[in-house]
Amino acid sequence: MPPKRKVEEQVQPTIPLSALPSEVRLLKDDMPIRLYVFGKKQGDQFIITSAELDR
Repeated sequence: MPPKRKVEEQVQPTIPLSALPSEVRLLKDDMPIRLYVFGKKQGDQFIITSAELDR
């Protein structure tokens, strides 16, 4: 079984809420969610291509 790659978890989002799917914005502030953000690095920036909620 290949080892799972460690994914850094950030408590504070560093991306604007407007970049996320609308269903994410409907969640309550105190509700913990796991959000998977997919994208690519371009230079020192990270370009988000999609985001998914783990329900």
